[in-house]
Amino acid sequence: MKGFNKTCQGASHIKSNKVCQDCSFSESTPELSIALVSDGHGGERYYRSHIGSELACEVSSDLIRIFVRQMPSDFFVGAPLTQYGVNGECCGQPSKKHIDALRQLGNSIIAKWREKIEAHAKENPISAEEMSMVPEEYHRDLTDKNRLAKVYGCTLIGYVQTPSYWFGFQIGDGKCFSFHQETGPKEPIMWDDACFLNKTTSLCDSYASEKIRYSFQGDGDFPFAVFLGSDGLDDSFGEDKNLINFYIQVLKLAYKSGPKNVENVLSSDLSILSKRGSQDDMSISAIYDDTKADIAIRNITEWQLSTTLGELNQNKARIHKFHKERKSLEDVKTTNTKAAIDYEYAVKEMMAAIENRKRLIQRYNDLAKELDENNPVLFNDDIPYEKVIPQPSVTITPEEPATEPKSSSEKKDSSVISQYGRLRRPRDRRGNKLKRKFFKNKIKRKNRR
Repeated sequence: MKGFNKTCQGASHIKSNKVCQDCSFSESTPELSIALVSDGHGGERYYRSHIGSELACEVSSDLIRIFVRQMPSDFFVGAPLTQYGVNGECCGQPSKKHIDALRQLGNSIIAKWREKIEAHAKENPISAEEMSMVPEEYHRDLTDKNRLAKVYGCTLIGYVQTPSYWFGFQIGDGKCFSFHQETGPKEPIMWDDACFLNKTTSLCDSYASEKIRYSFQGDGDFPFAVFLGSDGLDDSFGEDKNLINFYIQVLKLAYKSGPKNVENVLSSDLSILSKRGSQDDMSISAIYDDTKADIAIRNITEWQLSTTLGELNQNKARIHKFHKERKSLEDVKTTNTKAAIDYEYAVKEMMAAIENRKRLIQRYNDLAKELDENNPVLFNDDIPYEKVIPQPSVTITPEEPATEPKSSSEKKDSSVISQYGRLRRPRDRRGNKLKRKFFKNKIKRKNRR
């Protein structure tokens, strides 16, 4: 097993001269692998959350080593995948002795973390700089035991693996994904619906021990890789499949060039991603089985190929939908203004889908070549573009869009794809909706007369 981790300061934090509030940790030996990510809260009240996240990783790693050392090596052996949520939910086979042991570990982490932050607060009273940055109502929090934890508030995700079992735990947001040979990527730890938008559970909550989710397995089914990420990553990718594809690319790089090179690449890439995405701090920590490189790479590439094929099927349905809509309006668009607007909208959406299809086909073929460089099974596109495209004189294939002859009024932009194929911006959508609404109301007024 090998591991790596990297934390970067978010673009918005760089701009506002705010410290990075994330922390990550990883270590891997033949006997024990640990991955941790902690995300310090960003509000004014949590002005020492960057210290809180560091202490969370420090305390967790120390207590995990003690837990594994003291626990019999066969303690979890035979246990199937079992997940515990925050409200007593259990997915899998309930086991009191296993969940009690993990909850004891979770309680120890919270107690030790609170002990550490109390000691830090006592040794480091609020500074003049902190007073100038924090609203006066929070100045006394460091000396109030009931409010102290808020100053250091943070989330925590952990994954632990030994030769005979693995377990994970989490409080707050962020995501954990595991990659398996048979089932593909999945979330091994239950999600908590209390973590929504900018709301999250935290180590600083009054009843934090009741808000930790746990999972464990000891029946020999180990993932070949596990990734933990703070919510700065989640928010940058939106859909889980996009985040998973990012992790897959990182994992492929790790298998090909090693963990140190991955950390070097992530040092620059995470900063760029933060700037283009969430603007937030970002942390990533991963553990992977370096002895299964060939199997793992093939498995995750096949998953990517399968999901891309699914996107291509959805894309085909979208093209068909707008082509059908366009054809239904073709005869009336010259005499009906509303029909003309709807026709134009259908054409634009269809051409945008065709342009997207080109990208999807390219991705599919690249992945097919990764699987079999000498004899790849490339995608066979069966859409009759010469019938779909409105202009009968233009034939377009997804590999190479054709162009019309330039007229004096079209010298700047003669490509059908460049005219219709771009992704519409929000104001384009609003404009088309307003036009359709205007003409719909106009027709209603005419009918009233």
